[in-house]
Amino acid sequence: MYTPSPTSARTTFQRLHHCRLAPPGAARQAPLAMATVQKALHACPKPRFMLVSDLDHTMVQNEDLTHEKLQLFNRLWSINFSGDCLLVFSTGRSPNLFCQLWDEAPLLTPNVLICSVGTEIFYRTADGSLQPDEAWVAYLDQGWDKAAVQALVGQVPQLAPQAASEQRRHKLSYHLQRSTPEADEAVLEGLRQSLAAAGLAAKVIYSGGVDVDVLAQGAGAFCLNFGSGFKFVCVQVSVLGGMSAGKASPGRRLFWCCCQPCR
Repeated sequence: MYTPSPTSARTTFQRLHHCRLAPPGAARQAPLAMATVQKALHACPKPRFMLVSDLDHTMVQNEDLTHEKLQLFNRLWSINFSGDCLLVFSTGRSPNLFCQLWDEAPLLTPNVLICSVGTEIFYRTADGSLQPDEAWVAYLDQGWDKAAVQALVGQVPQLAPQAASEQRRHKLSYHLQRSTPEADEAVLEGLRQSLAAAGLAAKVIYSGGVDVDVLAQGAGAFCLNFGSGFKFVCVQVSVLGGMSAGKASPGRRLFWCCCQPCR
């Protein structure tokens, strides 16, 4: 069965760590124009198909240490689709947690990685590295005041910050100290109202019964309308058709959508 090269995989994600975790003030790359994106993807002008998938409990069956189904998919994709189709992973995981999953499961290197709940997008280049989309960064920067949002959320005692690695440029992550469903919803609704009253452009995402992410207004990975990150990628690359799959979350997440044009 197909297994990704350990050497190229390690190099790829060492570069991913470096480009996203560079120290403050590090030089930033120029925004990617559409032609540059297509060159980075080294794909045909109109890829035949785009497959977009969540990772945990979707592409990866986390409980199966043999990863039999994932390796079967890897073989199928590599033989029949990799030459003229695009593989996109869309995950709530940060780059750090994505690298952790990479160590645990034999994942293919995607053409596009949408991570941190849709706030970060990377494209695989010809040398196997993952290049951040600075045009997406610039788009999310508009109207986003991270310091002000962080200060406001810090006034909510029921929300405890997650690890420092999970606090990203356009994403702040917290654990909710759970009470009753009604009380939990009141906390989240109160936070949304406080952000709106303060004129702060942000959206609050609640998942897994405990995780609360506060994102820049334009972000999102796998919402019912495909999510802003996914739609942004479709605009960058002309694709004839696509399929997406992800975990369901009541009222918010897309479970399955087949053959939607991405133009």
